[in-house]
Amino acid sequence: MLASFHNLSRTIGTALLFSVSKRLTFGVIFIELALYHLYKVGRRDYVLWVAGLEGTLKYLSALFAHCVVKIIVDYTGMIHARGPKLAGGALFTFQTIVSQCYPFVALHFYRKSDIEDKTHLDMLNTVFVILASSWFLCVLAFLRVINSDFWHTFTSTVTGWQFTINSFRASDDPQTKMLTAFDNHIR
Repeated sequence: MLASFHNLSRTIGTALLFSVSKRLTFGVIFIELALYHLYKVGRRDYVLWVAGLEGTLKYLSALFAHCVVKIIVDYTGMIHARGPKLAGGALFTFQTIVSQCYPFVALHFYRKSDIEDKTHLDMLNTVFVILASSWFLCVLAFLRVINSDFWHTFTSTVTGWQFTINSFRASDDPQTKMLTAFDNHIR
């Protein structure tokens, strides 16, 4: 239910914005992607953790992987992407909240557009409020049923490299230390 409400909000918002302007829609998506990538670069969390990737391939694979993760989080709210080596907890939460605001922003542009024979604006607003409220209730229900020890993973600012170092230092298991040291990119 959580993913369904999330997907409906973002998809309907995108469709509504697309009806206003294809250029505006792609511009918004591009700006969101660019800000996501700049955030990851700014936190020194851009390079993928695959050992052996070097040079241009390292950055091209990071570009591709981060675009995929961003789009998956935006349109599905896939909770597994909150891990430090993917979107990260705080960024994941921020992205899902932005995705819930997205249809309201699209409705603003739709309201201002010169499209003839518009869908009833109050009805659209009501649908978006119901979707956002239902999503929020599902989030509360989800947080209620999961182990509260994992709540911090939705607000964590730990980067992938910090997570890797912490995992190595916290473990006494030689195999875990070996995998942490040799299955991750040196950077």
